[in-house]
Amino acid sequence: MRILILLLAVLSMTGCEDPNERNLRKQANEYLTFAEKGDAEAQYNLGSMYADGEGVPKDEKIALSWLTKAAKQGHLGAQNSLGTMYVEGKGAAKDAIQAATWFRKAAEKGYLYAQKNLGYLYQDGIGVPQDDQQAAYWYRKAAGQGDEDARSWLESMCKEGKGCVRPSKR
Repeated sequence: MRILILLLAVLSMTGCEDPNERNLRKQANEYLTFAEKGDAEAQYNLGSMYADGEGVPKDEKIALSWLTKAAKQGHLGAQNSLGTMYVEGKGAAKDAIQAATWFRKAAEKGYLYAQKNLGYLYQDGIGVPQDDQQAAYWYRKAAGQGDEDARSWLESMCKEGKGCVRPSKR
């Protein structure tokens, strides 16, 4: 029995690594090469990998750094991810105003997830003044792109008479 345990221990240390994990590490190294050269997509992907701990050790501060570089170059996914990190306080202190700023940048360019996130901030008054009309506006934008969650949230708001202007009856 001891020999079997010893054999398993030795095998586990000699390259019996999960091939998926090895592929993720290789991918992270490739992204790093391009990210260091200023490639926004590689910066976004590498930041996402650090945020999730895929192929690299999970490190939210490093994730925030790479995502910020990509976001400053206009990468919409990175802008949305930064907004999420600031709302949740991952990699930096919670900062709802900063979150709203990043969500707005991506939302104004048509990024569906940022539109939903910005709508949520307006609905609850997080980092922006509470404003049902603005919430409905951003939910409507996301719903117009086919997002069922946004459509459902907008429908609920309208049923409650929040943020939806209905034509007056004559």
